Amino acid sequence: MKRTRGLGVVVATVALLLAVSFAAGAAKYEDGTYLGFSDADRRGYMMAIVTIENDQITAVILQEMQYTGLPKDESYPWPQFHEAMQVLPQRFIEANGPDIDGYTGATGTVNKAKQAVARALDKALVDKGPRKYQDGTFYGISTDREHSTGVAWVTIENDKIVKVEVDEFLEDGSWKDWPNYPWPQAYEAMAVYEQRFVEAQDWQIDTISQATGSGIKYMQAVQQALEYARRQ
Repeated sequence: MKRTRGLGVVVATVALLLAVSFAAGAAKYEDGTYLGFSDADRRGYMMAIVTIENDQITAVILQEMQYTGLPKDESYPWPQFHEAMQVLPQRFIEANGPDIDGYTGATGTVNKAKQAVARALDKALVDKGPRKYQDGTFYGISTDREHSTGVAWVTIENDKIVKVEVDEFLEDGSWKDWPNYPWPQAYEAMAVYEQRFVEAQDWQIDTISQATGSGIKYMQAVQQALEYARRQ
């Protein structure tokens, strides 16, 4: 009887040690460098490049992007923005996550950065689950920039495209003046294209004969936005 009890204790102890060992060795994140993007508006969005090693954030690079696709640089006239962009990466590293304190005078920047870092970490998860896309509003720009650049804001909820907004800006960075644009068919086509993307649940749609060029640019922009939203 004593031997039986002793053997039972040994078996239980080994099982416990194995369970603890397995739990300790189970990684939450895959090592690597991941990109995350905040929700976008007509001014732009935040991009975070997060490097992970052994479940620890080892490096963070932040870049706030303008709607033109260019980053905000030293000429941006808001000192608190530049100060925050200097200190935020280290805060994320120390917190080993997106939950950090704010920065006075740069609340919007901090919130975008936290969201971008959180989404980068979501892409790094070992167990990502079945969802293909992240929820949010993601921005894309066309690769065709002749005469104008097509852009798209794509809103995703539960792996579904629920809204798409398209527009174009000119070579000088100004938005196209649609009410005075001498080709009304292109302006009228915008709403049709937006609805087609939602109906297709994809970036590939049929173009409209009198607004083919714009349609191609919008498809390129939606394709990029979906790529930014992709989890896996």
